[in-house]
Amino acid sequence: MALLEILINIGGVLLLLISWIKLDFGWAYAIILVFILLQLFLTPWRWQMLPFYIAFLGMFAAYYWQFDVHIIMKLVGYVFGFLLILLSVFLSHYMPLIKLSKPTGQYDVGTVSAAYERQDGDEVRHLFAKIWYPAGGEYGRYKRDGIWSEFYKNEKFPAAVRYLALYLKNIKTHSYLKMPFLAAKPPYPVIIYNHALISIAADNNRLLEELASRGYVVLSVRHDEQDVEYKRVQAGLSDAEKAMDKQLLSILAKDEISQEKRAELTLQQIQNSSGMAGIVMRRAGDSQFMLGKLDETLGMVGAAENVIDLQNVGAIGLSVGGGVATELGRIDNQIKAVVNLDGGVFSATPLAPINAAYLMMYSEFNQGSMDFLKPVIRSGFETHMIAGAQHLNYHDAGSLLPIMKFMGAVGKISGEEVFNQSTQIVVEFFAKHMPPSE
Repeated sequence: MALLEILINIGGVLLLLISWIKLDFGWAYAIILVFILLQLFLTPWRWQMLPFYIAFLGMFAAYYWQFDVHIIMKLVGYVFGFLLILLSVFLSHYMPLIKLSKPTGQYDVGTVSAAYERQDGDEVRHLFAKIWYPAGGEYGRYKRDGIWSEFYKNEKFPAAVRYLALYLKNIKTHSYLKMPFLAAKPPYPVIIYNHALISIAADNNRLLEELASRGYVVLSVRHDEQDVEYKRVQAGLSDAEKAMDKQLLSILAKDEISQEKRAELTLQQIQNSSGMAGIVMRRAGDSQFMLGKLDETLGMVGAAENVIDLQNVGAIGLSVGGGVATELGRIDNQIKAVVNLDGGVFSATPLAPINAAYLMMYSEFNQGSMDFLKPVIRSGFETHMIAGAQHLNYHDAGSLLPIMKFMGAVGKISGEEVFNQSTQIVVEFFAKHMPPSE
């Protein structure tokens, strides 16, 4: 919590005590009001403090008008006020404004985005591309991007959810909007990032920013009809496929399964999942299409032609995006290295050979589930598991939203610790197999 939030909430509790014992400290209300006004005018709007504001208005009204109520009603009012203040403390603590650590690479990072359409048979696929790249320019001329800025601007997501996430725009990344491309040391290798099943292009902004600071051009593609596509695919599945999928998932949910058995059952689940394989293949096509548009998009920030090395391309993905990255490693000879962040490798041909080097990052629960890939990977298969990490620890949310840990959605390990460890492993893997220009 910020200092003003701490002072305001402590002051609210003291006001409750003062008013209960009927001490005449009217000036205390004035002090708290000053703190509230300072917060509203000097710091970003925080809806997390709304419960406190309601409690304060109630306490001030009771003080000013001197309501004469039964002791039971008074007690109920005080308990309700205390619970509102407690709720503000909880929300402010578990949904804070975090200051992000700066990328450790030698380059400043710029970011640019653009929308495209791809014709896929009879379907028009709407794509949003976000790119991070080595940049050079005067800091004062360019604004820093807000974390997940595309999320709270995108009307495809529910309005209530976008409002709750709106405070995140005040968490500034270290990527500068449309800062000029740094053409000093071309050609730059390219990394294609693939997001989770229903997500945004920047759901791993911190990792992608770090890679760009190390001398990579990083491209991420959001598939705008992702939710519609998923619902359509699910509606078209046969009852037999749904029943088999449910049965396999119930077995995989058990902790006591050995790694070998988990890999065997996961392969069965993937071979049974025709719908997810279709989603992965179409998204791989989207990534290939956007790779062909990369020179054009970078031209928006002053990059000359041929500043990227399209024969030195890597792919990385989270969850289902890990499956997309894997599919790219199968079908595209440009791909030299693949990183799978705890994802399922859904594919019509899950045992087809992969010529790229491969890094599998496991959560603790999923350890070993993709080990069936080892025999089909021709350029080396590495695995890492971070003890205590769960699936969403490999998403920005694992380090940005402490409330995820409270809800049990991420592991008990520090989100920042998972970010630091996983980022180091990924950076070293790409540096080994597709090093940037010196």
